[in-house]
Order: sequence, then C-alpha cells, then structure tokens
Amino acid sequence: MNLQNRQRILLWIIAVLVIFNIATISTIFYHKHTENLEGESVVLDNKGTVLKGKYFRHSLGFDNEQMDVFRNANRAFKHSARESVQNIESLKYQMFIELQKAESDTCKLDSISTQIGVQHAELKKSTCEFYLNIKKVCTPEQLKKFESSFNSLFTNDGCKQGDRNHGKCTQEHN
Repeated sequence: MNLQNRQRILLWIIAVLVIFNIATISTIFYHKHTENLEGESVVLDNKGTVLKGKYFRHSLGFDNEQMDVFRNANRAFKHSARESVQNIESLKYQMFIELQKAESDTCKLDSISTQIGVQHAELKKSTCEFYLNIKKVCTPEQLKKFESSFNSLFTNDGCKQGDRNHGKCTQEHN
C-alpha cells in the first residue's frame, strides 16, 4: 500500500471519528437541555407523589408557553417551599431538644409550635400561588386532569373530610 492510500484511509477514519464525537456531544447537550426544560418536579403529598414537567407536557398536553409558565411557577414554588420546609425541620429539632430536657419550658414549646404553624401557613400559601398560576393557563380539559392530580394534596389521601367523618372512607391512616 502506498503512502497516498494510507493517508486517505487515515483521513477517512479521522473524519468518521470526528463525526461520531460531534454526534455524541450533541446528544449529551440535547438531553441535558431537555432535562432542564422538563425535569422539574412538584411533590404532591407526604408519600412523595411527584409530578414532573414531562407529566404537564404529555399528560395534560401543555404547549411551550404553558411549559414556560410551569417552569417559572415551579422555580418560585420550589425555592419558597424548600425554605419553609427547612425552617420547619429546624424548629421541630429545637422542639425535640426542648422536650428532652428534664424541665421543659412550655412557653418556649408554645412559641416553637406557633412558629411551625406560621411556616406551614407560608408553605400552603406558596402551594396555592403555584396552583393558581398553573390553573390560569389550563384549558378546561387540562384543568380537570390538573385538579385530579392535586386531589391528594388538598384532601386526606383522596378522601374528603366529610366522607371520612361519615364512614364513607374506610381507610384509616395513623
């Protein structure tokens, strides 16, 4: 094999490898971008039920504009919720420490309980704000599915309060 043929073969091999590398890098960037757009999630209840951006796009049929509203609302919600949850966890720990003392200060425990209540109220306000922001952009069909998805967040495992009290909900949770 002469030198010219070797050089051509090597050039073709290099060209093919460059194309493969470009395709691989492009695929990585594409998937990272897609995950950033739709990978955000909303935790709906204490069992960890999660709705991701993909749910809103595929199950509810959100278009690009609706997804933009979701992403913006979700970022604000997650920031606020994370802060409230961290504050609640810190307060619960303070309460536990106070409860372990030989002489627990009931005034301090009452104060901590009140602070937990305030933080919980902030969390609920953030949840309502998120819900209302998404609700604004839903079509009537999307709204039905959206409301159904959030049912467990606003009811006790899907049981309405009156149903539980009137024996219609038989599943008890301790």
